[in-house]
Amino acid sequence: MAIAILAPVKAQKPSDTIFMKQLVVLKAQRLEYKKTEFNGQVNIIDSRQINMPLSRTLPESLQGISGLYVQRTNLGGGSVFMRGLTGNQVLIMVDGIRMNNAIYRYGPNQYLNTVNVFDVSSVETYQGSGSVSFGSDALGGTINIISKSADFSEKKTWTPFGQLRFEYPSSSQTALIGTKYSTNNIALTVNGTLRKFNDVQPGGGKPSQAPSGYQEGSSHAKMRVMGKKSEWTIAHQGTIQRNVPNYYRYALENYQKYIWLHQGRMLNYVRNIYHSSHEYSRTLTFAHVTQWEDRSYKKKISDPLTYEKDAVQSFHLNAEWRRAANSGWQRVYTIELYHDRVSSQRHTTDSNGTVKSLRGLYPQGALQSNASASAMFGKNIGRWNINSGLRLSLNNLIIPDVQLGSSLEKKQLQDWQYAYAGTISIGRKFKNAYYYTAVNTGYRIPNVDDLGTLGLVDFRYEQPAYNLNPERNIMMEQGFNYTKNKLSLSVSAYVNELYGLINRVKVPGVFVNSYQVYEKVNTGRARVFGSECSVNYQFNKQFSAKIQGSWQRGDVLKPMREPMRRIPPMNGALVVEWAKGSWYSGLQLLASQKQTRLAPGDISDNRIGPNGTPGWMSIQCWISKTLNNGMVLNFAAQNINNAYYKTHGSGIWMPGRSFRFFLSF
Repeated sequence: MAIAILAPVKAQKPSDTIFMKQLVVLKAQRLEYKKTEFNGQVNIIDSRQINMPLSRTLPESLQGISGLYVQRTNLGGGSVFMRGLTGNQVLIMVDGIRMNNAIYRYGPNQYLNTVNVFDVSSVETYQGSGSVSFGSDALGGTINIISKSADFSEKKTWTPFGQLRFEYPSSSQTALIGTKYSTNNIALTVNGTLRKFNDVQPGGGKPSQAPSGYQEGSSHAKMRVMGKKSEWTIAHQGTIQRNVPNYYRYALENYQKYIWLHQGRMLNYVRNIYHSSHEYSRTLTFAHVTQWEDRSYKKKISDPLTYEKDAVQSFHLNAEWRRAANSGWQRVYTIELYHDRVSSQRHTTDSNGTVKSLRGLYPQGALQSNASASAMFGKNIGRWNINSGLRLSLNNLIIPDVQLGSSLEKKQLQDWQYAYAGTISIGRKFKNAYYYTAVNTGYRIPNVDDLGTLGLVDFRYEQPAYNLNPERNIMMEQGFNYTKNKLSLSVSAYVNELYGLINRVKVPGVFVNSYQVYEKVNTGRARVFGSECSVNYQFNKQFSAKIQGSWQRGDVLKPMREPMRRIPPMNGALVVEWAKGSWYSGLQLLASQKQTRLAPGDISDNRIGPNGTPGWMSIQCWISKTLNNGMVLNFAAQNINNAYYKTHGSGIWMPGRSFRFFLSF
């Protein structure tokens, strides 16, 4: 599995200097590269940026990063767009273990928000790549979230740590408490977090968006044990969010109730990394992941109250063999197995209290299994870097019931799918620059959500579809990185050709509770092209500035030519940071162009509409002071200009002017 350098779990003391990350070695991309010599666009978001005072949630910490765009259907959500794609077309992993599963949905979803931001050490993003390294779903790119862990120490040490946060005017609160223990061969960290988010107070003097607040609890534990030639890791992560309202349903669709009673995720894994020599290592990982959500909703004008509960049990077994030879070759071989089991139920309660059991959103007991193998090779020849790889994948999906018209037959449908992906890239180093060309192919194997959905999804009603083929893409990219003295620059341009896309098409004249019925077919072909840019300048040891931006355009080519849905507008960020001694401060400006180039689906989406999404700009700042006893005092002001804005496609407006205070120790 992926190997990463993990940061300490305690609150970081501000450094006397801020340096550009020029020589960071990428570990999560199987083959190891320096960031400035990687044949593609990558972001490394470190613990300082993730845990800065502005970041309340993990999706919020990724806003303004070059190539990333965050959409929020509700306060308890947050879905990242990479090169025009999101949902099950972007692969998200935690410590190299897939978060995407058999019911991972198309379009924006809330799953990233179930990762507690305070348990994250760093995030690596790979725009436009990942299928060869990690398998299905990386059509837009890959996000690998690396959790915190303790460091080994020469002496036995116990170190408590914690954090208290308060926000005004929403009065949201956070409390974290934990401890770490370390010796020369054992490193253990354990912590828990409780959070309460109150209703969002938007900018521009607009009224509170109620209901939108919710509660959250999370736990995190990781133990590392170092042996003579190997290291064992045993880890647990768990998050549960309660009473999460879907605000836009209340505001735009006349719902009396639409709430996630619970949405959660639990990850447990065991990993062993064995080094037989400096050139060879083997990694084995076994993981168990549970993801669940239960919803309750009722329209003001309709009768029954509907309750739905969906859950997935996922088992992962991964093996990786890595060899780096003196000749300059890097070779990595992997075998990965995962198996998902779906549980889904639904019942309605009418005004007389009569309960009626119905088929769930997904088929009860549906199974999805996948086996894949990959080989990746890298070679340095003088100033040239050549990399290639291939992945083969076999998928088996079992649907225990089939929907035929209005009847539900209890018969099993079994679908076998195979897929493959390849990559080849070449780069050349010059004195201060690195140029590259890359071609990546990828795939997304249809899951239970594609084949077996029955019920209300977003603003449509879906019925099951079968015999779908994998979605595929070819990503062609060129770019360069430049580093000299105080300046660091990264620029790329790409074209993403997507074909065999699974489209939702109307079933003419068929409606359920006033919602149009849709079904899925492999009729889509589309193209996304765009560019990404990041510029860093180090004025001196204490003062730096960074500008990041991205632009993309998406077009559907088949079945008819039109704009792609939910394509983010041109957007970017300016960040200025200053650190000296025990002080650390910064200023951030986020901005987005208006988006009026809309697909028919955008126009009919009540979160967007025919006028599109206005452009916006938001300014925030923060300052922190480390005391002599190690405590850190933090203050942040968000949306200082009190802009009334939301990101394109979002169902909730972002908070207005607000202030955050917190103490870390």
